[in-house]
Amino acid sequence: MGLFAWQDTALCRDFPTKWWFPEQGGKFDIAVFICNHCPIKQRCLDYALEENIAHGIWGGLTESKRRAYKQDLENKKGSEC
Repeated sequence: MGLFAWQDTALCRDFPTKWWFPEQGGKFDIAVFICNHCPIKQRCLDYALEENIAHGIWGGLTESKRRAYKQDLENKKGSEC
């Protein structure tokens, strides 16, 4: 199994890539909707967070929402100590 084999089951594979990489201020509602029904949504989000991917919709989240999500995770992790 390849390094990115998990992407083979992603729902986004059947749709235009540009939906996940809209221009500044562009619409991304359809991409988020599709992500929210994808069986690998969390794996996709984890990948984007691990790789610090700054552009596009990954795991159903925009760049700014991923930053906020990551900050929440770090805050929770810090409060456990």
